[in-house]
Amino acid sequence: MTIYETTESGLSFLVKTIRLYQQPGIFLYAAAVLLIIAAFLGSRKLRTAFFWPSLLLAFTLFNPYLFPFLFLRWPELIEQYYSTFWAVPVTMILGASAAVVAWRFQKIWARTLVLLAAAALIAAGAVPSIRAYRHIVMPSNFMKSDPELVTLCDYIADYSEMDHPLVAFEREDFADEAAAYDPSIRISDLLYAPGAEESGEVGRTNGEQFIIISKQNKALAASVKQAGYRAVAHTPDSLVFVPRD
Repeated sequence: MTIYETTESGLSFLVKTIRLYQQPGIFLYAAAVLLIIAAFLGSRKLRTAFFWPSLLLAFTLFNPYLFPFLFLRWPELIEQYYSTFWAVPVTMILGASAAVVAWRFQKIWARTLVLLAAAALIAAGAVPSIRAYRHIVMPSNFMKSDPELVTLCDYIADYSEMDHPLVAFEREDFADEAAAYDPSIRISDLLYAPGAEESGEVGRTNGEQFIIISKQNKALAASVKQAGYRAVAHTPDSLVFVPRD
């Protein structure tokens, strides 16, 4: 956001704000040029939808000889001025204008050439640069899973000897989220087996089996240990058990 100084002209403030808004793309300039061209080549409907509203904005909101007086009268408008650039439907103007120009040609290859040129303009003027997407790294927790569950799943992935470890969660919501967060984890129903909840007893399965329960559930922790498991890790609220060797 730019700050308007009473010593600067409205035109210099407008140019500075446009440069900051585009950083340093050319979409606003390209849209203005294409809009003028499309106003002469396009239909009345296009002029009604895009040209006249844009012309109205140019003579009011973006008029460097008008908005300085508004700023002096209502200084709070300075903070909102930058966001008004989002009111300009730049993407729709670019698309509609490029289509109008392209369809002025009878030859298919000429239309295609115009549309490809418009696409190249968008790709070249994009912010950030299209080349920047080669270095984008997706966050590991893009699903915004519970931080404690993320810690538990990462621990299992690091210390499991199996590619698809079997995990029994006391919390059903953790079981659902874990399957979505790390598809390699297989969810066990060991703690939800028929009669297990009523009896408080935990069975034993063949192969590696992680059991994750709440620290507050002392009775279940005792049952898990009696079934042949030992605690190997913990988080602020959970305990992680694995079978004894």
